[in-house]
Amino acid sequence: MNLSSNFYYFREGFTLANKSFTIYLISASITLVNEILALQVLKPLLFLTTVTSLLMIGYSLSLPALLKMRMEEKTIDVKSYFGVILKSIKRSFFPLILLGFLIVLFVLVLVIILFLAKLDPMQMMQSLFKNLQNNQLNTSYLLFTFVSSFIVASQTFTTTLFSIEKQGLIKSVIGSISLSLKNLSFVLYVFIINFFLFLVSSSLTVLPPSIASPIFSLLSGYIDIIVVSAVLLFYLKRLQKNHSS
Repeated sequence: MNLSSNFYYFREGFTLANKSFTIYLISASITLVNEILALQVLKPLLFLTTVTSLLMIGYSLSLPALLKMRMEEKTIDVKSYFGVILKSIKRSFFPLILLGFLIVLFVLVLVIILFLAKLDPMQMMQSLFKNLQNNQLNTSYLLFTFVSSFIVASQTFTTTLFSIEKQGLIKSVIGSISLSLKNLSFVLYVFIINFFLFLVSSSLTVLPPSIASPIFSLLSGYIDIIVVSAVLLFYLKRLQKNHSS
């Protein structure tokens, strides 16, 4: 299926996302609470950022299941909403710890390689963050954005496999890479959208962080529900039967 026909799923995903706007509003509320807590204005309640962060992770992993419930015209009240999210948190808790450990290990290996190559990783990171703060889109930043967008795009199907097929988190991550490679014309859309979001994020650095962060979080959250809706429809209509077998 070519690029133009794949656009159909994003158009339908936009429709499904807007029909599921209540789901977005609840997640946006959690996001705003997390942003307020991050400002450290209410320091005695700062520990709640752990709770809101877990809820946001659970929401991301549960979103395809919540959208599927909406497609099936099932009632999604606050109780059922958080029930689905809590189940996802329980299923993903230990795999997330393992993935976090693997990411830290990968970063350490990368730092060692850079030192052996006589490159200063700290100086490279400082230069990158300086460019971000100054809103400078140089080659290193664009390369960073390209790689980050590619990594995100490779995980296009992770949450769908996790919440719809009930696969383990690590198996879903690996399965998503395989499905993404087999459906590059569809995943290209996801890559372009994420690349655009990274660029928007850099442009918002001209605003104070207390303003830029909530704006970007709410914007990316809305775009995310559209993308996940498109991915869910694409998976259910074109891939589920073949992948399950």
